[in-house]
Amino acid sequence: MRCYWKSLLFLLTGVSFMKIPTAAEEIVILSGVVGRNLTLPDPVRNSGFFKHGDSIVGRVYPGLFNFMDKNYKNKIHWNSSNGRFTLIDLQHNDSGSYTIDPKNEGTLKTYNVTVYDPALTPVIQRLNGSSSSCLLSCSVDSETNLQIIKDDQTVNETRSKSLPFYVQETDFNSTYQCVASNPAENRTENINVTVWCRKDTSDTTDNLKISILVGLVLLLFGVGVGIGVYCCKRHKRLNHAQEPPTAAQSSNGENHQEELELEPLRQPPTADQNLNHCEAH
Repeated sequence: MRCYWKSLLFLLTGVSFMKIPTAAEEIVILSGVVGRNLTLPDPVRNSGFFKHGDSIVGRVYPGLFNFMDKNYKNKIHWNSSNGRFTLIDLQHNDSGSYTIDPKNEGTLKTYNVTVYDPALTPVIQRLNGSSSSCLLSCSVDSETNLQIIKDDQTVNETRSKSLPFYVQETDFNSTYQCVASNPAENRTENINVTVWCRKDTSDTTDNLKISILVGLVLLLFGVGVGIGVYCCKRHKRLNHAQEPPTAAQSSNGENHQEELELEPLRQPPTADQNLNHCEAH
């Protein structure tokens, strides 16, 4: 009899310390982005609790959601149509565990949420190049996961601010992409290697065209200036030739004419004059 009571006491004590689970618990990892919303996939339609960490945010019953912690009023939204909870305007301090306890409607779910900054948009730069290859770089402002994808295959990846990569001439017609990503999202930048790697050739051609154009303009300008100078000088000469003589020029001309008229004509000496001249000597 004494043994029977001891056994019964042991069973009752053991039952009192046992935790009888009411529902299976499932843990789900989710990622969010700063400034955006995140909807938890499992619904609570009629009855259940919503928790953040150890805080009970609110309760659904019967088919209505009532906040038990008013601090979450602008952070949590419950959709009565589908029974899903949405975290509004995520910030870094919203990271943590969120638990949905649907009571008799389904499985207890805990969501471990991590909030990340938005993925950065990659910037493409040309570092070096020749006729047979070129060195490009994919970069962002802060350290993140970077990938270079060629024809849908990853050819290079790292976690850094910059990822340089070579492109050979035989790959100038291939499709290249740079992807910057974090666990929440990614940003992809398409790379037109034909444009980036043949930049020197196009620049040289453009510079040559510009040089030729500038030379032609200067040549035409010089020819125009020369023609203008010639025309001005010719015009001046014509105007000078057509101008009437001044009074002083006319007076000098008349005096010169009078001198010519007054000067006697010199006649050659006669034979007698020559004879007399000889006798005198």
